[in-house]
Amino acid sequence: MTRRIVRAVRGKRLECIAYLQNNLVGAEWCFDQINSGWDTMIRAFEMAGGSAAVHFEDDAVLCDWFSEKLEAAITERPNTIIQFFSMRPEDLTVGSRWDDQFMNCQCFYVPAGLNGPLAEYMRSADPVNDKRIAKCKDPSDWAIRQWMRDRRMRYWIHVPNLVDHAVTVSLINPKRARARQSLTFQQAYAPSQLQ
Repeated sequence: MTRRIVRAVRGKRLECIAYLQNNLVGAEWCFDQINSGWDTMIRAFEMAGGSAAVHFEDDAVLCDWFSEKLEAAITERPNTIIQFFSMRPEDLTVGSRWDDQFMNCQCFYVPAGLNGPLAEYMRSADPVNDKRIAKCKDPSDWAIRQWMRDRRMRYWIHVPNLVDHAVTVSLINPKRARARQSLTFQQAYAPSQLQ
């Protein structure tokens, strides 16, 4: 089973955390330490070290048969960054595809050997004084996208999406819409405690 690392904030989204603790057996937890999603993302990459890992935000909702579908998708592309959450119209019209505009860190896979370099790249950046980072809605998205661009890498968007976003207030920006949903997520029932 591929390592699973969940980024979370202690004392927040307790229902979401309980849901993932019950449904992501063996997951490792990377809790925010300094009220910084940037720092938490770096530490999650560092936790993974040289191994492959699937990274989650704590408000992810899993599809039915999640583990089986996840491992099957990774087996098809073990050396590719794979995104399992998207909200783009092309998800409906094109389906699974290559892309080079990484966004949405809800749930994504990073192959072995790439977590460390991503952590190093983010550690070397200056999210406070770099205007390119400061203007981003989510600077971690920017960092991953820029790191991939520098290496002329593309990533795979998996459709249908294997996770959705719980309907909840964003901890990065409370002004964001509470409902930021996948267009292709499939689940027989939604966990009531996350609505």
